[in-house]
Amino acid sequence: MGATARAYRNVVGALLTVALTLVIGAGGNSVQTDRQSDDISVLAAELQILVLRASLPDDAHVDGDRVLLDRGKESLSDLAAAQVMAAMPKPLRCQAGVEGRALFVQCEHISSGELAQAHELTIQSLGGHIDGRPFVSSGPVLVLGGGDSLLLPLDAVRRWYQDFHLVPNALLSERPPSNEESIRGAKAVILVSRVDEVDPLLIPPDIEGLVRAVRRARRPF
Repeated sequence: MGATARAYRNVVGALLTVALTLVIGAGGNSVQTDRQSDDISVLAAELQILVLRASLPDDAHVDGDRVLLDRGKESLSDLAAAQVMAAMPKPLRCQAGVEGRALFVQCEHISSGELAQAHELTIQSLGGHIDGRPFVSSGPVLVLGGGDSLLLPLDAVRRWYQDFHLVPNALLSERPPSNEESIRGAKAVILVSRVDEVDPLLIPPDIEGLVRAVRRARRPF
């Protein structure tokens, strides 16, 4: 199997994982910090960092607020790393690892081909353009994952899934806020946790098959 085919199958697996979790609840998480910025693109990149950190294995030990970008010599704060990522050409496909207790992030630009097609389908699906039901439709949105939290405007969440391709082993689910979270101002809550990657052999290999799978997954029980 060629590299392009493997990448495409991983992308498709990630999208179906998200589609399936739209009807599944998830457990709670502790709220530690909120980060604010006037730049929506920076907020979207901070959200990507949270998702990448939450996607790490349970036995991965990383210090909070330390990010080492690919080819970087020194670790950065989450905000500083997000500012660098926000300036990169979009959309991006990013992978996470651990380097000296810092979150190691490697990103590559998605320019064309099947990966770009799959990313566009992700945008259409999460935006509600396939069946009229967006993943999240009201803000501010409280995102919880990896022991961290972000309270973000809805536009930042939308920019996130437009700018960054889904992380294959990051499970996303949406739920209404609790009373405490509502007091904080949240209108919706997104939970991020790690799952094993979906077996790509179980995923429909064509785009139209994926659209049908997404629609079936999002039907109410």
